[in-house]
Amino acid sequence: MVPWQVALGLTLACGGAAGLFLMARLEFLGPYAGAFLREHFWTAVPPALTAVATVFSAIHWGARKAGLGDLGRKVEHIGRGLAGGEAHDRELAEALRRDRAAEWGSRGRGTAA
Repeated sequence: MVPWQVALGLTLACGGAAGLFLMARLEFLGPYAGAFLREHFWTAVPPALTAVATVFSAIHWGARKAGLGDLGRKVEHIGRGLAGGEAHDRELAEALRRDRAAEWGSRGRGTAA
């Protein structure tokens, strides 16, 4: 996953949890929801959207700092290297080559048939 996907998922999860919490706490305002939105839509919704954007940006920044942005690229690079036999870990590349060729020998799962 890339950082924006992580940030979006966590933002939606946090938003859902906050929504459920607020619904329980502000249940008494239910009958006035329509009047509130008619009167205060333009003063209430933009700050709420700004708060959501701030949470998204903070989570995205944290994911980038944690290295999630480069993780997918690094895993793909290592996978290509292992598939081609050119890896940083020569023993792992050799073991994968033997596994594909079913040449386990004495170092692996038994002897070759």
